Amino acid sequence: MKRSVLLQKVFLVVIVALLLAALCTGAVYNVISHTLFAGIKSTELLPKARVLSQLLAQEGDSKKAGAMLSFMRSHEELLGGYFVITDADGQMMIGNDDIDAEIFSSMDNIVARVLKGEEVSAYSTQTVANIQIVGVGVPVTREGAICGALLIFVPLYETMAAVRGLNSALLISILIIMP
Repeated sequence: MKRSVLLQKVFLVVIVALLLAALCTGAVYNVISHTLFAGIKSTELLPKARVLSQLLAQEGDSKKAGAMLSFMRSHEELLGGYFVITDADGQMMIGNDDIDAEIFSSMDNIVARVLKGEEVSAYSTQTVANIQIVGVGVPVTREGAICGALLIFVPLYETMAAVRGLNSALLISILIIMP
């Protein structure tokens, strides 16, 4: 009889240890995943922004630039996010229809950094019009001079939609392993 009581206590300790390990793993993953997936998304957007910046610089102010911009506007799913193009003064020239003045004005510090020649990868822990964003910004340079900025960004809730699926998979796998 004493053996079975000892075995039950050992079994209980093992189950409690597994539950604590599972809960700690889930909590740490949940905290780290926002930053991790935001970094992944910004590294995904940066090459697209560089290429588009070079195309914009080559096209200049010609009719081809207008055609390219209208193509970008109508095929925003190719970018994987929303975009804004500014002039050298930081004024929005063109962007997605969903971008209003409030959203654009909340990105002033990013635009200013890009117009200084810096490539910016931003994960906003503060909200932009009540939405957290992940984005990149690159300068548009023509003949060595900065003539504008290109910003591509994605609301964090879109990026985190994939994380919710992984969180669910993690939880289900832990629950399957437990019994």
